[in-house]
Amino acid sequence: MKKLIILCASLWLCMGCEAILEDDISNESVVILAPAEGVQLTVGDATFSWQTLENATSYTIQVATPDFANATQIVVNTNTADNSATATLTAGSYQWRVSASNSEYTTGYTTINFTVN
Repeated sequence: MKKLIILCASLWLCMGCEAILEDDISNESVVILAPAEGVQLTVGDATFSWQTLENATSYTIQVATPDFANATQIVVNTNTADNSATATLTAGSYQWRVSASNSEYTTGYTTINFTVN
Protein backbone atom coordinates (compact mmCIF):
# COMPACT_ATOMS: atom_id res chain seq x y z
CA MET A 1 0.00 0.00 0.00
CA LYS A 2 2.84 2.38 0.89
CA LYS A 3 4.42 1.83 -2.57
CA LEU A 4 1.08 2.58 -4.25
CA ILE A 5 0.73 5.87 -2.35
CA ILE A 6 4.28 6.88 -3.28
CA LEU A 7 3.65 5.95 -6.94
CA CYS A 8 0.39 7.94 -7.03
CA ALA A 9 2.03 10.94 -5.38
CA SER A 10 4.92 10.79 -7.86
CA LEU A 11 2.56 10.68 -10.83
CA TRP A 12 0.51 13.59 -9.47
CA LEU A 13 3.65 15.70 -8.99
CA CYS A 14 4.92 14.94 -12.49
CA MET A 15 1.60 15.83 -14.09
CA GLY A 16 1.80 19.24 -12.41
CA CYS A 17 5.38 19.84 -13.55
CA GLU A 18 4.60 21.41 -16.94
CA ALA A 19 4.99 24.96 -15.59
CA ILE A 20 8.29 24.02 -14.01
CA LEU A 21 9.53 22.55 -17.29
CA GLU A 22 8.38 25.47 -19.48
CA ASP A 23 11.14 27.95 -20.32
CA ASP A 24 10.64 31.46 -18.98
CA ILE A 25 10.71 33.80 -22.01
CA SER A 26 9.23 36.80 -20.19
CA ASN A 27 12.54 38.73 -20.17
CA GLU A 28 13.24 38.13 -23.86
CA SER A 29 12.30 40.37 -26.80
CA VAL A 30 10.94 39.56 -30.23
CA VAL A 31 13.15 40.93 -33.02
CA ILE A 32 11.12 42.66 -35.72
CA LEU A 33 12.23 42.19 -39.31
CA ALA A 34 9.72 44.21 -41.33
CA PRO A 35 8.38 46.77 -41.60
CA ALA A 36 11.20 48.41 -39.70
CA GLU A 37 11.07 51.66 -37.72
CA GLY A 38 10.16 54.67 -39.87
CA VAL A 39 9.58 52.72 -43.09
CA GLN A 40 7.16 54.15 -45.67
CA LEU A 41 4.97 51.55 -47.35
CA THR A 42 2.59 51.89 -50.26
CA VAL A 43 -1.17 51.40 -49.88
CA GLY A 44 -2.21 47.76 -50.05
CA ASP A 45 -1.10 44.54 -48.44
CA ALA A 46 1.65 44.85 -45.84
CA THR A 47 3.53 41.83 -44.52
CA PHE A 48 4.66 41.96 -40.91
CA SER A 49 7.51 39.62 -40.01
CA TRP A 50 9.70 38.88 -37.01
CA GLN A 51 12.32 36.36 -35.91
CA THR A 52 11.02 33.29 -34.17
CA LEU A 53 11.84 33.18 -30.49
CA GLU A 54 13.16 29.92 -29.11
CA ASN A 55 10.64 28.29 -26.76
CA ALA A 56 7.75 30.48 -27.98
CA THR A 57 4.70 28.69 -29.32
CA SER A 58 2.58 31.65 -30.43
CA TYR A 59 2.75 35.35 -31.18
CA THR A 60 0.31 38.20 -30.70
CA ILE A 61 0.47 40.86 -33.40
CA GLN A 62 -1.38 44.15 -33.19
CA VAL A 63 -1.51 47.10 -35.59
CA ALA A 64 -3.05 50.46 -34.61
CA THR A 65 -3.52 53.80 -36.29
CA PRO A 66 -2.02 56.28 -35.61
CA ASP A 67 -0.45 54.57 -32.54
CA PHE A 68 -1.47 52.59 -29.47
CA ALA A 69 -1.52 55.60 -27.14
CA ASN A 70 -3.97 57.45 -29.43
CA ALA A 71 -5.54 54.58 -31.35
CA THR A 72 -8.48 55.52 -33.52
CA GLN A 73 -8.56 51.98 -34.90
CA ILE A 74 -6.98 48.63 -34.08
CA VAL A 75 -6.42 47.27 -37.57
CA VAL A 76 -5.01 43.88 -36.54
CA ASN A 77 -5.25 41.98 -33.27
CA THR A 78 -4.48 38.30 -33.76
CA ASN A 79 -2.58 35.31 -32.45
CA THR A 80 -0.52 33.07 -34.70
CA ALA A 81 2.02 30.28 -34.49
CA ASP A 82 3.74 31.73 -37.57
CA ASN A 83 6.35 34.49 -37.65
CA SER A 84 4.50 36.67 -40.14
CA ALA A 85 1.09 38.17 -40.82
CA THR A 86 -0.47 40.22 -43.61
CA ALA A 87 -2.94 43.12 -43.49
CA THR A 88 -4.40 45.48 -46.06
CA LEU A 89 -3.65 49.08 -45.07
CA THR A 90 -4.80 52.49 -46.29
CA ALA A 91 -2.75 55.70 -46.18
CA GLY A 92 -1.82 56.93 -42.72
CA SER A 93 0.45 56.57 -39.72
CA TYR A 94 0.62 53.22 -37.98
CA GLN A 95 2.26 51.45 -35.09
CA TRP A 96 2.65 47.71 -34.88
CA ARG A 97 3.79 45.40 -32.12
CA VAL A 98 4.39 41.74 -31.45
CA SER A 99 4.88 39.61 -28.37
CA ALA A 100 5.71 35.92 -27.93
CA SER A 101 4.12 33.37 -25.61
CA ASN A 102 4.33 29.80 -24.50
CA SER A 103 1.98 27.96 -22.17
CA GLU A 104 3.26 29.81 -19.09
CA TYR A 105 5.06 33.01 -20.09
CA THR A 106 4.68 36.05 -22.37
CA THR A 107 7.26 38.59 -23.49
CA GLY A 108 6.65 42.31 -23.55
CA TYR A 109 5.73 43.91 -26.87
CA THR A 110 8.31 45.07 -29.40
CA THR A 111 6.81 48.17 -31.07
CA ILE A 112 7.55 49.87 -34.41
CA ASN A 113 6.17 53.03 -36.13
CA PHE A 114 5.67 53.25 -39.90
CA THR A 115 3.61 55.11 -42.47
CA VAL A 116 1.59 54.12 -45.52
CA ASN A 117 1.41 56.46 -48.54
